[in-house]
Amino acid sequence: MKTNEKGITLISVIVIIILLLIIGSVVVYNGQDSIKQASTIEKIKELEIIQSKVNVIYEEQIKSNPPKEEYASLGESLDYVQEDLLQKALQDEDRTGYRYFSKEDLKQIQLENMNQDVLINFESRRVISLNGIEIDGTKYYNLYEMPNYVEKNIEYIDKNTEAPTFEANIIAKDDMWIVKIVNIKYNSNVQKGQVSYKLQDSENWLLANDTSFKVYKPGIYDIMLQDSAGNSTIIKKEIQASYKIYPYILDGALAYYDGENNTGTGHSSTTVKWKNLITNNDEANISMQNSTTEVRWKDDGIVIDVEDSVQINIPLEENSSISIEVVFTDYDFSKTNIINANNGWDAFSAHTFNNDGSIYIGGNFNNNSQNRFSPSEINYKIPLNKPISLVYTYDNTIKNAHVYINGMKMASKQYATGGKAIEGFKLGWANKKYSRVCIYNKSITQEAITNNYEIDKYRFGIE
Repeated sequence: MKTNEKGITLISVIVIIILLLIIGSVVVYNGQDSIKQASTIEKIKELEIIQSKVNVIYEEQIKSNPPKEEYASLGESLDYVQEDLLQKALQDEDRTGYRYFSKEDLKQIQLENMNQDVLINFESRRVISLNGIEIDGTKYYNLYEMPNYVEKNIEYIDKNTEAPTFEANIIAKDDMWIVKIVNIKYNSNVQKGQVSYKLQDSENWLLANDTSFKVYKPGIYDIMLQDSAGNSTIIKKEIQASYKIYPYILDGALAYYDGENNTGTGHSSTTVKWKNLITNNDEANISMQNSTTEVRWKDDGIVIDVEDSVQINIPLEENSSISIEVVFTDYDFSKTNIINANNGWDAFSAHTFNNDGSIYIGGNFNNNSQNRFSPSEINYKIPLNKPISLVYTYDNTIKNAHVYINGMKMASKQYATGGKAIEGFKLGWANKKYSRVCIYNKSITQEAITNNYEIDKYRFGIE
């Protein structure tokens, strides 16, 4: 009896093992089949993308007069392909007009990350998979031969050339703006795209990493969304600077007067106070005495004439470090002043000279000629009727001064003595427009000068 029980147990074990082997083989087969199926689907999708791109190119060709011919030279000659592969892929089809495209060659028509080689005829917009796609044991070489392929009518063009649509939202931060692409709608046959952007007047497109990007300057931006078939849509989006949001580097600034935002909350064409955007105090007082002056405030600055003046009540102690940024447009060389200390030119002054746009600038120069930059040292003549950026820096610790024009260092000088005390500054006796004036109690860095100039260049059209 016991022997019989053991026999039954052994048979049961063998049966279980056989069943497990059968189940295991089914699982492995199904797993392999799933992987194979996924690979087949991926290849079909790739062929669809390539076909969509060729449809777009075909449309470009027939709409162009004369037809574009550059596509005829893309890819490689069929001579690069083994004859047996060509026979299987093309069978008895006429080979005229076909070009061979490897995975790398497909990048010539802006198709990245493709994993199959194809034959393309741009004139008939035929796309042939060189190695074929196996479905249920049979290889197929083009989309319209595949069984149960719902998009057999690949001759239908409009659905493949429909450009995507989208919108752009702007999020303002302290020193930048985030542009987020939303409500993207692709053609039903295309579900992939790339976002690019540029300032309207720029020639260089920048690629976004995803559907959002950051910008650091206000202005009108071109934003482009291009799908994988090559269809693209461009929209324009204006990014307006909220007041005080221009990303100037203002470390050490005592006063910042901006011609666009002359009140602190926007622009006024009648205000007689120019708001200091650094503090709530120290407004600049505007005195318009010349009744013949036809203009006062412009949208981007203030125009003053011979008897007009702007008083800036920013005092500096004796031997202080100082930097002054002025963005201005000169209308008449004979009206000399650019900016000077209102307690006398021997404290500080910047002015034109000799009626030719050459410049004097510096401190204590009436008493000590070593503390000034002469026209021959600066070697620059201000152009009439064109805005420029003028920056003067002086570091009292090392008694060293520099002059920058339009972001470029024009001259450097070692001072003999420290600077005099300054009671304030005056814009006056000058037929000029002032767009921005900034006064610091430090010698500002090259980084700040370059950064601020790039913003001024964009804002005020400095050439």
